[in-house]
Order: sequence, then C-alpha cells, then structure tokens
Amino acid sequence: MDVFRQFRKYEGPGRAGFVTNFLGCVSNVNHVGLASHSGLVESFPFPGNFHGAALEWIAVLRSVLDARERFSMIELGAGWAPWSAIGYAAAKQKGLSAHVTPIEGDRGHIDYIHHSFRENSIPDSDADVIHGVIGVEDGVARFPRAAQAGHVYGAAAAFSGEGNDGDAFGTFVRHHGGLVAEIEEVTCYSLATILNGKGTIDLIHCDIQGAEGDLFEHHIDVVTKQVKRVFIGTHSADLDRRLISLFPKHGWVCEGIVAAKTRDDPHGDPMLAADGDQVWRNPAFF
Repeated sequence: MDVFRQFRKYEGPGRAGFVTNFLGCVSNVNHVGLASHSGLVESFPFPGNFHGAALEWIAVLRSVLDARERFSMIELGAGWAPWSAIGYAAAKQKGLSAHVTPIEGDRGHIDYIHHSFRENSIPDSDADVIHGVIGVEDGVARFPRAAQAGHVYGAAAAFSGEGNDGDAFGTFVRHHGGLVAEIEEVTCYSLATILNGKGTIDLIHCDIQGAEGDLFEHHIDVVTKQVKRVFIGTHSADLDRRLISLFPKHGWVCEGIVAAKTRDDPHGDPMLAADGDQVWRNPAFF
C-alpha cells in the first residue's frame, strides 16, 4: 500500500463501457469480456484488480518511481496493453516523459491497443505498437488469430523448428481451437533486436505463455546491460525454477515471487491454472 499511495487516486465518475482503475486508466469492457462491469471505478489494486495481482502492479509502479526524467517500458505479449497504459499514466503523474513499446501477436488485440491508447490519451509519438511475437531470434512464427479478439487471451506462438504437439502452441490450439479463426504467420523479433538502440529500459513486462525461459536464458547478457527491472509471468514450475536459477547468477535481486499453479485437465495431463509472477531488479542501475 505504501507504493500505491505514492500515486494520486482517481476520484471521478465511471464511464459507460469501461472499467476505470485507481490511476484513471480505462479498459473497454468489450475488449476484456467484462460487460457486466461497465462503469466500474476500481479502488487500490490490493490484493489485485481484474487483470493483475498486487505484485504485478507494484513492479510497474516501482519502475516509475525509480525512473529519472523519462520512463521507458516494453510489454511483451501485451494483449490490449493494460500495463503500458498503467506505466504511462503513472509516469505522467510523476512529471516524467514516457515511452511504451507493446508487442502482440494477435491482429485483433493490436486494434484494441490502438483504441486503448486513444482512450487513455497516449499519443502515437510516445508509443511503438508492434504486431509480432518475441523470440530468441529474428524470423517468422505461427500464431493463432482469435475469431473474436475480446474472447481469447493467452495464445502461444510456435517458433521455427517446433512441432504442433507437446508445446504451448499445440496445447492452446487443442484447448481453444473453436475460438481460433486461423493460424497465421507473424514476424518474430529477438529481444536483442527490440532493445537495439533503445538505451536504458526501466521495465520489461513479459507474459509470453511458456517461451519466457528460452527468451531470457538466450538474452540475459543484453537484458543485464540495458534493463533496470523485469516482471515475468511464468507458466510452469519448470519455468519458475529456470528463471530463479538464471537471474541471480547475473547479479539480479528478487523483489517478489509467486509460483505458477497447475491442475490436471480432463485427460489427467497437467494444465496451467494460474500464472506465476516474478519480479527482478538489476542493482547495476541502483
């Protein structure tokens, strides 16, 4: 609560068709399947709000509080880019200039990002909205495009050389195939390519549905050189362990961890029930 209270709490009215968070950012209820919440104004997000727990919020807000003059953030697997809007609004409250870079594989969600940024007064000059996925190398990936973008989040990419079975892509298609309009090819960007020329980044927010282990293991050196803090949504106990082993070896300090939770699907196979959360701070910048 000490972190939340360092920001001005929105006290105005709600807006029909939107949920308004404590910073005054709005999310279109049709984009997130919350029509019954139209006009809702949220209080402080503790223990969380409709799309994120307190730890995820604190990672973003601490990154803003630690920024100097300019706040820069990259959101990987952005969905409708709520965390970019949150980081931008928080930075503006603190008198900072701000720039956000959301990266998202679903074309329908890209449309939602542009809509959200207009509703939240984020000008085009302060954002790079990238349609594509993030991976260990530049190239092309396959991605399931939702038939109705507001009904489907959590899709995973299939990268070059991967099959359709036994991976996050195949699992998603098996469980949600009826909601997928097509499998399309999208540009895959390496994290090194995204970071190139951007200088110091205050926060990487990463939620890429099972590819986070390979991504950070491959790019840990460049991330350590350029990034002050990372938030990672994790998608298995194995990924939790891989990242917990990786970051301390490169000098990073843990600010919070919640383990991923699984349950058995109807076939008895393990299935993700809730994402894990990990927040890491790079002491080289502090």
